[in-house]
Amino acid sequence: MTSRVAIIVRSCYPKRMSQESLERYDKFLESLSNQTDKAFKVYILCNTLYGKNGLDSNMLSMDTISQRYKSLSVNYFDPPKYTYEIEARIDNDDIVSSQYVEKLRQIYNLTDYHTFMINPIPIKLDITTGKYYEHEQGYNYEGTSMFCVLCQKKEKKHYIYDRPHSRMAKQVGAVVMMEAGHTFLVCHGANQLSKITGLEKEWKEQ
Repeated sequence: MTSRVAIIVRSCYPKRMSQESLERYDKFLESLSNQTDKAFKVYILCNTLYGKNGLDSNMLSMDTISQRYKSLSVNYFDPPKYTYEIEARIDNDDIVSSQYVEKLRQIYNLTDYHTFMINPIPIKLDITTGKYYEHEQGYNYEGTSMFCVLCQKKEKKHYIYDRPHSRMAKQVGAVVMMEAGHTFLVCHGANQLSKITGLEKEWKEQ
């Protein structure tokens, strides 16, 4: 059986999304629409994550944007838990490479563990200059990144948002690293946690 893939996206905003935020969401969906492997579903979490309530108007605005991408299955409700073999978490202002889903499935198929995390190494993208930088955090087998992916080949008892991303490795156990170049953390003025500090090394695709 082909592994089922769900990309589950945090999009809960208590205030109206700015035009810039909606434009970043558009770029995010564009990166998903360019996937070489298109066998996946997208779930947008607008109201149910960590007890937060988002505005319905934001959901309507995002849905208007998603209608442009006819090849994508974008759902504005929670995914059915314990259903997907591969659950990927991502924020709605970040982007991924066109081989992202293909690479996830490849790692899944080549890994012997029944339950494990895929830990993509994120690259920072400065939205003002278009330059890429290595992430100073240095995510590894113990601390999973904000792009972490849950894989469950047999029994499904975990959910990708059970815990904050850095603690998912401890909950699940086995971790398989994914090389840099597939997940990009977009740094912009509204992002208070991820910024370009000037201390990062510039990253160039190999």
